[in-house]
Amino acid sequence: MPKPKDQHYYLISDEVASDVHHKVIWVKEQLLEDTGLSVNQACKEAGLSRSTYYKYRHKVYPYQERTDHVSYLFTLICVFNAGFLRGLADLLSIYELEVEQFNQLYLKQGQSKLTFRADFNSADEAHNFFQALANMRGISEPSYRVL
Repeated sequence: MPKPKDQHYYLISDEVASDVHHKVIWVKEQLLEDTGLSVNQACKEAGLSRSTYYKYRHKVYPYQERTDHVSYLFTLICVFNAGFLRGLADLLSIYELEVEQFNQLYLKQGQSKLTFRADFNSADEAHNFFQALANMRGISEPSYRVL
């Protein structure tokens, strides 16, 4: 597979991370907790070779929940049916969101593409909102990304 020209970062679930990634993160955490522990000792305890640790140590980081507001851009295709906008407004109200940059592009066959920006206190809050949004009647192809 060809490598991308630009460097990209991905946030992936712990469930799909490889054993090597888990071990590198564990070694890094052990070295932070125990300043007397050597890289060699930590790698040995983890069952990881030193060369593998050094290969990945600057490429694997544990996820840390941000405490400040994070902006997300939401995109969805929707069919306006009776009550759709009311349902969307109610959902935004439940999450106490202030929406910025709300855009609507009319597509064919009564569909519209909606995009809007909203700030969240945590990634979990944004994910929960996205799940509720994706379950709304009339919405297809929902997506979101961090800005």
